[in-house]
Amino acid sequence: MTTDQCPIAIRPELPTDRGFVVTRWRSSLRKRSPYRDLDAGFYHAAMGVIIDAVLSDPGTDVLVASDVEDPDVVLGFVVADPYQRLLHYMYTRTRLRGRGVASRLIDAAFSGTEPVTATIATAPLRRHAKRWGVQIDSARLLDYTAPHRPTGCHG
Repeated sequence: MTTDQCPIAIRPELPTDRGFVVTRWRSSLRKRSPYRDLDAGFYHAAMGVIIDAVLSDPGTDVLVASDVEDPDVVLGFVVADPYQRLLHYMYTRTRLRGRGVASRLIDAAFSGTEPVTATIATAPLRRHAKRWGVQIDSARLLDYTAPHRPTGCHG
């Protein structure tokens, strides 16, 4: 399928994608947020804990936008909990921004018309939140670092 002449496929994360997802999440968030003012060591340690907690949660899905001709080439990704309708993070390679990759990822991650809540608000997300039907509640991210976090239908 093509998005503004950008052939992409949306697929579930593969084990080989995890390093890219973690690295890009950690580094791109730091560049575009108030986190850039924090001590680098503190930021990477703290975000490492949060990212690991979110990615290890059984409700979390990671979807990847990849090159149609080479599925190992990651063009973007979304980290989401579709059941709680939480958007944790979204990333698109710089050269592909504005070409519909993020919109395709959001559409693939969330079905229906119920609102989606973003746990991390980046500048690109803020610009498109209304169009994508996303509200922002960064406090929801703290749930993932609590000592006991109810998950799934047992919560």
